Amino acid sequence: LTCVIFRSGDEAGKVRVFKDVLGLSDEDAAPVHIEVGRRLSRIGFEYKDRQSQFEQRKAFQRLVYLSYIVFGEQKAAFLLPWRRVFNLTDAQLFVARRDNARAIFSGHLAARGGEFPAERQFLRELRDYQLAIKLFDESAEEIVREASRKQVEASLAAAVEIARSPGKARDPAAVVEKLHHMLDYARKMAKFANDDDLIPGLGMPSIHNGPWDVESRRRDVKEVFKVFTEEVVSREGRFTPQIEADLKE
Repeated sequence: LTCVIFRSGDEAGKVRVFKDVLGLSDEDAAPVHIEVGRRLSRIGFEYKDRQSQFEQRKAFQRLVYLSYIVFGEQKAAFLLPWRRVFNLTDAQLFVARRDNARAIFSGHLAARGGEFPAERQFLRELRDYQLAIKLFDESAEEIVREASRKQVEASLAAAVEIARSPGKARDPAAVVEKLHHMLDYARKMAKFANDDDLIPGLGMPSIHNGPWDVESRRRDVKEVFKVFTEEVVSREGRFTPQIEADLKE
């Protein structure tokens, strides 16, 4: 148990399987979690440097979170007296559960290379994963909004790079293609916003309060906005309602 708490997401399943192989009931297994907690706590007190103490505290929090996943919230509250044995508060237990679930979920997304596609199956599977690791909806919303914002920012960055290119490399048609891709992504995410079976936090992505919400980046956005407008109006020969809708979004 002291080994698996340092890994990245599938520990609870392994602990359950190991417990079942040994024929242990939840009532028999729960004291083992408390004893591991005592061991981690003792080791933490023995360390003199702050970094090692910090790592042990994180390991202890990981154990608390893992125990909730293994036994379920109600049983864990009954079988694992974290508050009494370790003098913990409800707030400390909440933070342990929240932060570890966030870290596992973020790691799960990072393993995809940072991609966050606007695909129903992916977003449905992500909801299942969120529930499996017991990530609070509020935390999921924050992570999802940031991930979708980064997708939009990536398209913007590619469009800006093309718009800034010298000579023939400055291809207005390619800028339009990148921005149409961004708009298509944003519209799909907005369409999924009200679907209860998908991961929370879906909706129209926004670059506000992110790295692009600064003056230098806003100038870049205005530049690609200008290139986009000139190119699509030139193609159509007039300013159409669709162009107006695209520019508003």
